[in-house]
Amino acid sequence: MRVNGRRVLVCCSVLLLMVGCSSMSESTTEPDANTVETVQLDLPAPVRDTKATVTPLSELETARIDLNSPDWMTVEGESFWVRLDPGTLVRVDPVTAKVDAKVRAAGEGSFANCAGLGSSPGAVWSCSPFGPLQRVDTSTNRTDETLDIEMSTTQGHLVAADSRLWVLTPEGQEMRGVDLDDLSVSDPVDLGVPCTDLTASGTVVWAACPFDNQ
Repeated sequence: MRVNGRRVLVCCSVLLLMVGCSSMSESTTEPDANTVETVQLDLPAPVRDTKATVTPLSELETARIDLNSPDWMTVEGESFWVRLDPGTLVRVDPVTAKVDAKVRAAGEGSFANCAGLGSSPGAVWSCSPFGPLQRVDTSTNRTDETLDIEMSTTQGHLVAADSRLWVLTPEGQEMRGVDLDDLSVSDPVDLGVPCTDLTASGTVVWAACPFDNQ
């Protein structure tokens, strides 16, 4: 039995060595080009809402306003303005939730599908669907200036920075600044890629260019 026992131990040792050699041999082989390497990511635990507090909208909502196809919005002073899809501008008092004024879209002629809206101190700017860029004096609720300038139909936010209102050209590859005082238009700024919308802070203008992921 002792002899047989030794034989069993020797056989086990040989098997272990063979397995070890086989593992080393496989680890040094070049990976197949068609092999897909998987990586185990250490992901955080999923967020669960089982203990979340749900607040009914009825406890937060203070008012609703019925408007015909509301589109872009902007705030100027103590009022907020809504641009309706047909081009009309609506001024709303946020305290009473009442419509204070309506301003018709400027211009006549073909429908250009331009829908941008923005504000600067004392004024609201809208890209009229009939062509011109219109400036509404918020002290009178009347269009006091119109400017024929070709603009992008996708830009929704007309933003003010560095004493200018910035708009995208029709193709979106350039932006131009409209002087808030004399309405002169700056030379185009080449963005290098087609962009669709702008935002601004202080003297900085940001452009969103989704077609080039920039």
